[in-house]
Amino acid sequence: MSCNSQNKIILKHLQKRSITAREAMLHYGIYRLAARINDLRNEGYEIKTLMIKRKNAAGRTVSYAEYSLVIKKPSLLDGLINKAKQLLTGGENAHAIA
Repeated sequence: MSCNSQNKIILKHLQKRSITAREAMLHYGIYRLAARINDLRNEGYEIKTLMIKRKNAAGRTVSYAEYSLVIKKPSLLDGLINKAKQLLTGGENAHAIA
């Protein structure tokens, strides 16, 4: 599976809920989650990292990362930019601004 395909899978998951490296391995066969998170950040996505500490079955304290996508509310400027794009491309339901 290509990195691009893995990025899409991880992004789709993050749009619903957070993910850990263990979940990525078990559910998707993705073994380099941190690399895929880095790719997504380089594409402009804001992803939060929460370091979690727990005791494992042997009683040792271990830490791991849980990643979550930061969802931003669209700003007024974003709305105007999208409207301008629709007008310029003749997008569906594009109307002139009065």
